[in-house]
Amino acid sequence: MLDKKEINHLADLARLNLTDAENESLQKDLDGILKYVDQLAEAKLNDLPDTAIGLSENEVREDGNPITNSDIAQNIVEQFPQKEGRSLKIPPVF
Repeated sequence: MLDKKEINHLADLARLNLTDAENESLQKDLDGILKYVDQLAEAKLNDLPDTAIGLSENEVREDGNPITNSDIAQNIVEQFPQKEGRSLKIPPVF
């Protein structure tokens, strides 16, 4: 649990002027976040299969060469519905 002195130090680093009520609220919030991070650190991930988007070491192309991130990027560009040269076109946001 973070004490008031540590919260004040963090606030000083962030150049925040906190009231006592804000300090207490921040202390509770940060304690909750740190407890959650501790729970995540306890998770055992060594036995999980490699399901991330990244590449595993044994993936190869049809020609026998390893697949690279640029191969994946090129594949995404080729499948994108609208493009102009090397740029991908998306609908306007605003």
